[in-house]
Amino acid sequence: MESSHRPESVEVRDSVEGTIDRILFSSPDGGFVAARVKTSGGTVVVRGALAGAAKGMLLRAAGGWKKHPKYGEQFIAESWEWVAPRTAEGVERFLVESGISGLGEKTARRIVAVLGVEVLSRIDRDPGCLKEVKGLKKTVRERIVSVWREKQAGREALTFLYGLGLGPGVAGRIYKAFGSAAPALVREDPYRLCRAVTGVGFVTADHIARNLGVSADAPARIREGCLHVLEEAAARGHCYLPAGRLKMSAGRLLAAAPDTLEGAVASLQADPRVMIEKPSGLGKDAAVYLRDLWRAESELAEDLAARVQGPCSAAFSPIVRDLEGLVLTDEQRDAVRTALSWRISVITGGPGVGKTAVIRALAGIARRRGVRCLLAAPTGRAAKRIEELTGRRASTIHLMLRYDPYAGAFQYDRVHKLQTGLVVVDEASMVDLPLAWRLVQAVPEEVPLVFVGDVDQLPSVGPGSVLADLVASGRVKVARLTRIFRQGAGSAIVENAHRVNCGEMPDLTPQTGAQFVFLDRPDALAACLTAVQLAAEEIPKRLGLDPWSEIQVLAPLQKGEAGVVAANHALQARLNPGEGGIPCGEYRLRPGDKVMQTQNDYGKGVFNGDVGRLVSLDSASGEAVVRFGARPVVYAPDETRQLTLAYASTVHKAQGSEIPAVVILIVDAHRVMLARNLLYTAITRGKRLVVLVGSRSAVAAAVRNARGQERFSALAQRLRNAP
Repeated sequence: MESSHRPESVEVRDSVEGTIDRILFSSPDGGFVAARVKTSGGTVVVRGALAGAAKGMLLRAAGGWKKHPKYGEQFIAESWEWVAPRTAEGVERFLVESGISGLGEKTARRIVAVLGVEVLSRIDRDPGCLKEVKGLKKTVRERIVSVWREKQAGREALTFLYGLGLGPGVAGRIYKAFGSAAPALVREDPYRLCRAVTGVGFVTADHIARNLGVSADAPARIREGCLHVLEEAAARGHCYLPAGRLKMSAGRLLAAAPDTLEGAVASLQADPRVMIEKPSGLGKDAAVYLRDLWRAESELAEDLAARVQGPCSAAFSPIVRDLEGLVLTDEQRDAVRTALSWRISVITGGPGVGKTAVIRALAGIARRRGVRCLLAAPTGRAAKRIEELTGRRASTIHLMLRYDPYAGAFQYDRVHKLQTGLVVVDEASMVDLPLAWRLVQAVPEEVPLVFVGDVDQLPSVGPGSVLADLVASGRVKVARLTRIFRQGAGSAIVENAHRVNCGEMPDLTPQTGAQFVFLDRPDALAACLTAVQLAAEEIPKRLGLDPWSEIQVLAPLQKGEAGVVAANHALQARLNPGEGGIPCGEYRLRPGDKVMQTQNDYGKGVFNGDVGRLVSLDSASGEAVVRFGARPVVYAPDETRQLTLAYASTVHKAQGSEIPAVVILIVDAHRVMLARNLLYTAITRGKRLVVLVGSRSAVAAAVRNARGQERFSALAQRLRNAP
């Protein structure tokens, strides 16, 4: 992503030249600056990616005028350059505003009086000219020269970066990372940008490299391309890639010959960021890992194997008397016994089978025994839900382990263990490999660790399929709940979810007042329009639900006529029409919009998938405020790219939530993503109403595809093979 601050349309084209009188706002990456500029015709506000702007500098910019509804006429800079001040007042102000200790207004006037308004040009030619100013200390002279050269170098660096075809946001981030050394460092190794600059990935770095003359078959290009493929695979949930799959994907990306890739993949063995091995049971092809994922997978398997073998804490033995008086079925009692008898266990089952009742029973027994019980979930939404259902405090796993976003480390780890006698993790299907690795490290070896979740749901957004691997390994004790209890409103949702999970078609028969409805709209555009009408008008009227907080449209894919992006644009137009706003990815966000956080931000305490309401937006500065529940969170302009519209979302992003009404788009154009676990997960998000909008053939295709999206993970094999 190059910048969240894209060029704005202007109404009247023009140019301005003047001295910066005040910086009104500047984002950290230089992607957005608003400055008050004094020109010969008066004072104007100039907006743009004016990287390096400072008070006292002379700006020459081309662009155009645009009327802001709140702040009036402003100049939008599309291209610009910094030039040396040309008046005595301008030079004096520049010197004073440079922040040089010992250089005040009187000294600045004296320097200009002696050396003239061309003093800065003279410094370029002969720094020793400052000695002509009597009484000017050597340290002050040296600092003046240093500051001016630094600003010159900064301007040259930005000119170099813009010359590579980079947008101002990306150029600003690179300049912030490397300063005036950017040209030399980028020329030396353009691919270092992938590793050192946030928001600059392989595609941008490769574009720069090719502009600098790096050949298509350069070893560095092939190596970084392979690493990019591995990183993209991890983003799709894979822990590794088979060597053959890696070569095939890298070949498509790089348009490189097979023999070139053969040698490149082999050479990755020496790269400290990569690990290549052949775990037993994975077939003939070697497995190529990002080293951090290899370490997480191999160490997690070792820790789990040690847990499986060792004795459990005696804190819950015997437990027979603890079960007396609890209203539980035999299945649920067995699940409680399993959870409290082993150091690691899994409790799994579909919707309505009583998983929450088991969690309540475990927490209640721990309290009666005087044992501390920690309840956790992967996301804030899931933690809040288990809190509401059990009446007991729960937190995210990150908060439980005291994650420090600034240090990038957890307070509780292999050395500093959690002080607890029982840990229960709900919605465990959402726990990815790196988080499971950190969690298992932090739980004392003898303490029961219980994973509760639906193994048939979609796996985690992050790498791995931990819950499914634990079950598939055959080494971890598993309690399966099968008896369905949930009746009344929503029972048709539960019944149809179980039908899908068993490989049967859901009941698509029209029924008046039903909680599970199918609307036949095989045309993708017609399906999207129907879903929008339902979510924006019909369901709110019929059930009295809030379309912002109690209704969610889901789709398997982002793109297409029935994708998330199209649905979001249409729903925004219906529910929150208007002009303006800030550009953010595919959308323009406006006050009142339903938005979603797209990455974990531990400093703000908001996490990937959290949904809130954009309550205010300063169009001049780009600062936004989003309310998550009752808590307002402030976003600086360069942070708003973490947000996206959330009237519609992918099924994956909805995991861990329960919503009163869900509208699911499912058409033949989604076939590449359609799978049984995806449809099952989507249906189980709804509590009162689920509406499928699309085609019967698409529903059938999803039900038939039991494998879903293949994930490369060796955790189950490692655990099976562990001693």
